[in-house]
Amino acid sequence: MPLRRKPDFDKTKERFNAWWNNELLDRCCIQIYAPKDNAEPFPPYLEQFHRILQGIVSRYPKQTGILRETDREELLRGFELLKKHNEWFQDNTYYGGDAFPTWQTTIYPYTNTMAAFLGCPAEIRQDTGWVHPIFSKGELTDYDYHTVRLQKDNIWYQVDEQLHQYSAQHLGEELVRKVWLGASSGDTLAALRGTENLLMDLMDCPDYVREFDQHLVEESLKLYDQRFDEVYQDRIHGITDWFALWCESKYNTIQNDFAYMISTDLFNEVFLPNIEMQTNFYERCFYHCDGVGNFKHIDALCSLPRLGGIQVLPGEGKPSPLHYMKELKKVQAAGKGLHIHIRPAEVETALKELSAKGLFICTSCGSEEEAETLLKNVEKWSKVR
Repeated sequence: MPLRRKPDFDKTKERFNAWWNNELLDRCCIQIYAPKDNAEPFPPYLEQFHRILQGIVSRYPKQTGILRETDREELLRGFELLKKHNEWFQDNTYYGGDAFPTWQTTIYPYTNTMAAFLGCPAEIRQDTGWVHPIFSKGELTDYDYHTVRLQKDNIWYQVDEQLHQYSAQHLGEELVRKVWLGASSGDTLAALRGTENLLMDLMDCPDYVREFDQHLVEESLKLYDQRFDEVYQDRIHGITDWFALWCESKYNTIQNDFAYMISTDLFNEVFLPNIEMQTNFYERCFYHCDGVGNFKHIDALCSLPRLGGIQVLPGEGKPSPLHYMKELKKVQAAGKGLHIHIRPAEVETALKELSAKGLFICTSCGSEEEAETLLKNVEKWSKVR
């Protein structure tokens, strides 16, 4: 069944399947986003939704309690604004190459969503979110991780549950379901404990850090199963997550931004086993390697047999990913899918230096015409190297 806004989606799915298997169908995978000709101005729906959501959460100072009926009704009005935002974005976006329309289900507090579910006070902003640690005092061993569990009276947990159910009811058959699970090895524990404290804990009690982190990952996988079974089991076109990769079934993007600050020995000893546990849980999974400080862990990540691919992202203020060609080629040599986010002007260079086999490029153009021209060139430039 074709998507209304993506009539060639069946071919896109074939390319994704080839990419996951480190094969080449016809050209490299590339997602090209551009504003549609005569696109309408950006509406204020998302900002209005944020205000409603923040207002509801502020009525529960400890962020616990069962949502009152009046708050549920107000939350529903907020969801309807989010629906309008989704519709505006989809109607005004050109999906070139292997880009496709998705339904944005969750916008808070990004990678720390799981920490909010576990009790961290959370703030939401227009483009990000923030949580405050709850285990910052004393030693990490003062806290029994067995008692740290998802609680259904957590306000953020209830909002997320309502939002996923609303989305499943309203996104219809024409869109790809979008799963958001803001949980990852290292980052969730850093949010609960505080980054500086966790760095000291790695010196004082690395074994307990690994056990605590494993427990948090296990809790996140339980949540994924619950959300998947409740909402996404009847998917028609498959699912995606915040990374906009497509998969027929259980898929998620893994990350550990905290690992930027630690050695390869500590990463391999403490966090890599829990990352591998996630790769064994999902049918398809991908690693978001964010920041040049994380590039030292690429060798270890490439050793994970069930990890499908790695994004090499230098980070804010750093040169283009193409500046780190050694790391890019290392990922490809290991037989892993490689994802890079580059400017349109860099695409030809990327395809001259890298094999189109297993390569995934994400970029944005200024117009539909520019996007269509780039796509035609990608078809000519794609070679197996």
